[in-house]
Amino acid sequence: IIPDYETFDHSKVQILVLTLVPESGDTPYLALMATICKTFGRADVREKLLACKTEDEMREFLHSLR
Repeated sequence: IIPDYETFDHSKVQILVLTLVPESGDTPYLALMATICKTFGRADVREKLLACKTEDEMREFLHSLR
């Protein structure tokens, strides 16, 4: 759980996704955000990600979603 992060519905934050995009240039930012929302909108994906114990497990799981 990530402390001190306020949400609209006052729920606890468990997963936080950070993205970096260049200030200029054509980027697929909206497509990336749509993919993130679609992927993490699934309860089974969130549960499996939260069950990961190490960074390597998390990385492996995220790569398996491709």
